[in-house]
Amino acid sequence: MPLAKMGSFAVLGTDLVHIWCVDRSARVRAFLERLDAYVGRSVRGDADQVRSRVARIVHQFSLGDLGFAEIRALAVEAGLGRLADRLGQLPDGA
Repeated sequence: MPLAKMGSFAVLGTDLVHIWCVDRSARVRAFLERLDAYVGRSVRGDADQVRSRVARIVHQFSLGDLGFAEIRALAVEAGLGRLADRLGQLPDGA
């Protein structure tokens, strides 16, 4: 199963399964990939809408209360500087 599927659901035969991993670092990486896909598109909407969407993604991966500063730091640490830069360019720094 690709890392990008983590946190989602899949149908396998007649079963519905939740793709999950107890390893927080794997969840962080999958979260960053999902977030990168989200902000890589032309993100429209006001800052509250962007914050709300990002908060839902954070919750989906059970990562606690991450603010944008922490998320940008995680992106830099993961070698995703382009993502960190785009996060800083969101409305009101989101």
